[in-house]
Amino acid sequence: MLSFVLIALASLFFTGVIIRTKSITAGRKGPGIMQPMKDVIRLMKKGSVYSRTTSIVFRLAPVVYFCTVAMAALLIPFGSSRGVISFNGDFIFFAYLLGLGKFFSIIAAMDTGSSFEGMGASREALYSLFAEPAFFIILGSLALLTGTPRFTIFSRHCTLAPTSPTPWLFWRRWCWP
Repeated sequence: MLSFVLIALASLFFTGVIIRTKSITAGRKGPGIMQPMKDVIRLMKKGSVYSRTTSIVFRLAPVVYFCTVAMAALLIPFGSSRGVISFNGDFIFFAYLLGLGKFFSIIAAMDTGSSFEGMGASREALYSLFAEPAFFIILGSLALLTGTPRFTIFSRHCTLAPTSPTPWLFWRRWCWP
């Protein structure tokens, strides 16, 4: 459960750090580091506005996307402890969860009835096309190296503070530059 809380807090904090760094390098003062958290609180207080041309898919997509990301965060282990949800093949389930969330994001963009829907959906798909294959190739490589498709085993083999000689030998051979 600690990993889920840390992932939720880190996502807001690091987003603020990235935005602040970009603004400083561009020569602007920029927002504070806590601005994304303030934005989330402000947006949660607002109501929803839906077009008359959208269907239930448009209303359902943000909920599905959030649930898939939250479920994926529950699969990730913290240090050498297991994730909240851990089973054999969990990294494959992780990949399918992220794919399902991305699919609903794209079909929600296509459901808006705007002339710009195709451009937005294709841009979203293009960003996924660039990032996700490399991520999944890395996960597949870790599965081949460790011999198991489990996140817990990945984290035990590539930890910085090994508890037994076997992970240390793996770390020295495969994870050390």
